[in-house]
Amino acid sequence: MAGFRACRCLENYFRLDRFGSCTACPGHGVECSNDTLRLSHGFYWSWTSNGSNSQKYLYKLLIANLAIKSDSYLSESMKYVGRVPKAYKCLRQDSCLGGIDSECAEGYAGPLCANCQSGFYKRMIACHKCPSKKLVAIQFGVLGFIVLVIILVIVKSEKSSKPGRRTIADIFLAHVKIVIGFYQVLAGLLQAFSYVKWPSEVSVLESYIRFVQLNVLQIVSPSCVEESFQVNAYSHFVFTLAGNFLIVIVPLFWYLARVTWMKIKQNQHDESRIIEIKKPCLKITAFLLFVAYPSTCVNIFQILPLSCHKLCLFEGATNCPSFLRADYSILCDTDAHRKYTWAAYASLSYVIGFPLFLAYIVWKTHLQSQRSNRFSIADERGSMEAVAFAILFLHENYSPSCWYWESVEMVRKVILSAGVIFAGSESRTQVGIAAMISAAFAMLHGRFRPITDRFEDYLQMTSLLVTSFNLGIGVLLKVPSDEATGGRDNVGLGILLFVTNALVINILLGEIIKDIIF
Repeated sequence: MAGFRACRCLENYFRLDRFGSCTACPGHGVECSNDTLRLSHGFYWSWTSNGSNSQKYLYKLLIANLAIKSDSYLSESMKYVGRVPKAYKCLRQDSCLGGIDSECAEGYAGPLCANCQSGFYKRMIACHKCPSKKLVAIQFGVLGFIVLVIILVIVKSEKSSKPGRRTIADIFLAHVKIVIGFYQVLAGLLQAFSYVKWPSEVSVLESYIRFVQLNVLQIVSPSCVEESFQVNAYSHFVFTLAGNFLIVIVPLFWYLARVTWMKIKQNQHDESRIIEIKKPCLKITAFLLFVAYPSTCVNIFQILPLSCHKLCLFEGATNCPSFLRADYSILCDTDAHRKYTWAAYASLSYVIGFPLFLAYIVWKTHLQSQRSNRFSIADERGSMEAVAFAILFLHENYSPSCWYWESVEMVRKVILSAGVIFAGSESRTQVGIAAMISAAFAMLHGRFRPITDRFEDYLQMTSLLVTSFNLGIGVLLKVPSDEATGGRDNVGLGILLFVTNALVINILLGEIIKDIIF
C-alpha cells in the first residue's frame, strides 16, 4: 500500500497528508475515523474562506483523496496545509448536526446554530415554528386577559371583607408576586444554563412559563406576525425600556383624563376624590414595574460586554470575533454595539435605583406606622398617602420586623434570573454556585419566617425549595451517565422537574378552588 498511500491510522487518529504521519484525535467536539477528523454532533465550527479555495473545500478534497484505494489519486489534493477549525459546544445539543459542513438542524442558523431561521422564533434557547396568526392573536388575548384581571383586582377589590383585615387585592397580589417571581427565576435559570441538557419535559413547562412571566416577546416574536420585523437582542432591550415607559405613561394619562373629567363634570376641586383616583393608578404602575423588573435586568445585562462570547476559528487565533451570547447574530466589536453598551450602562441606574427607591418608600412608610403606633396596615389604609398605598403590596404580607424582606427577594431574583447570565464557563461549578446561592436564600427565609400568612409562607418556601431542586438536578445532568440507564434517568428526572415546577402554581390554584367551594 505504501506505493499509493501510507498505512491507515488507528482508531481515534487522523492525518492531513496521504503519506504523512497520524495525529491523535483532539477529542473535544471531534471524532476521528478512517484517517479523517469530523465534527461531532452537538458541536459547531467555522472554516476560513478565501474565494473558491476555502479551507473547507480543500479539506474535503483531502477526504476524497484518502478514500481512493489506488494510485489514481490527484497529487494536488493529497495534502491539507490549512488549519482545522476549533470545535465549540452548541448551546443546544440537538441544534448542531456536526459533520464537515457543521450544519444546523431545521429552524436553526448562525454561529453555534444559536439563531433562528426565517419562519421560526426563539423561546428560551429553542427555535419554534411560528404559529398561525389566529393562534398568535389568541395567545396575545390570553396575556391581555391576565393583565386585565390583575388590573381589575387592584382597582375593584380594595375593600376588605371585615374591618382591619387584608383586602382581596392584598391577598391576590401577594400570591401573584410569589408565583410570577418563581417562574421568572426558572426562566432565567433555564436560559443561563442552556448548556445543561434538560429533559424534554422541560420544554412543555416552558410553553406555560411564558404566560406566567407576562413577557410579550417570549410568547411569540413579532417577526411571526410580520416577517420584515426582525427581533434581536437590541429590539428586546429597546422594547423593554419602552415597555417600562408605557407602564408609567398609560396610567398617568388615565389619571389625568379622570381628574379632568371630574373637574368638568363637578366644576369643583375635590382633593379626597383626586387621591382616590390616584391610588389605583399608582398601584398598577408600581406592581407592573415590579413584575417587569427581573426581565428588564436580563435585557440590560445581556447587552453588557461581559455577555460577549469570543469564537476563534482555530486554536491560537488572534482578533477573534466576539458575539453577544443572547443573540449570536450580533457582533460585539462594532460601533453600533458600543452605542447600545453605553445605553445599557446608563440603564444600570434604573437597575440600582428602582429597588432602592422602593426600599426607601417602604422604610418611610414603616417609620410613619411606628410613630403613629399603628400596628395593623389594614387599619391605616384609608389615611395613607397615595405613594405609600401604591407600594403596600411590597410589605403588607411581611411581619413588622421584616418590612424590608421584598428587597431581599428582589436581590435573589436579580441574581438568579439575570446575574447568572455572566456565568459562561459551562461547568458544574457554575450551576453548583447558583444552587448554593438559592439554598442560602431558602435558609434565610426558613430562619426569619418573614411572611405572616401561613399559606403564603408555605407557597414561598415551596418556590424556594423547588428552585434549589432545579439547580441540584442541573448539577446531576452535567455528570456523565451510564448509556444503559441514561435514557430512563432522563425520563425520570424530566417527570420530577415537570411535577415539582408545576407544584407552585397548582398549590395556588388549589387554594383558590378551596376558597370558592368552602
